[in-house]
Amino acid sequence: MANIVLHGLFISPFVRAAGLALHEKGVSYTLQGIKEFSDIKTPEYLKLHPFGRMPAFRHGETVLFESSAICRYVDTAFDGPALMPEDVVEAARAEQWVSAIKHYLVENLIYHYVMQYVFPKGPDGTPDRAVIDGGKDNVRRDCGILDGALEGRAWLVGERPTIADFYLVSLFHMAKQMPDAEDFVGGFANLERFYAAFAERASYQATSFEFPPGIAIAAE
Repeated sequence: MANIVLHGLFISPFVRAAGLALHEKGVSYTLQGIKEFSDIKTPEYLKLHPFGRMPAFRHGETVLFESSAICRYVDTAFDGPALMPEDVVEAARAEQWVSAIKHYLVENLIYHYVMQYVFPKGPDGTPDRAVIDGGKDNVRRDCGILDGALEGRAWLVGERPTIADFYLVSLFHMAKQMPDAEDFVGGFANLERFYAAFAERASYQATSFEFPPGIAIAAE
């Protein structure tokens, strides 16, 4: 099999979703980490991802960017458990959740909440409480929607994890590490059950991450 390389860091939920897809599919690969965030703007990296983001992916002569495309490629190019349902309606529902999570949850849960701690831009380099607190209602609304979708079921769609679940668990894991996580994402029994179940999977443990040197969650 040609060399398979995933470029990026698992601190990115998009990179982690792709990594989860590879692990769940049983595909051996190399994670090519980024030493400095400026590395994704170098001419060499821009040949892989012209927009200078993470992840990028190489399988022999095949080069892809955008995590959804990578996950879909992994699902169809390699043998192993299906990462999306075969049923047309169920597949559409899984794709629906992928889109919703990547757009609405990333905006509210990551950019307006998690990143305010990881890359604080408030006074004197502290987290911007106005941004964090101003987005709390949206975060809890989004968690409530996902919690409702998981009522009576183990995964968002189908009988085994799909690509949609890979995104959700990646985002929820990041949010749970924040100092006020209980106030923002706590109290959703179905989400907690989902997260606990996924955390037992080998793919989750293999893609667990630590924040790179120089990037620490800022305390208030």
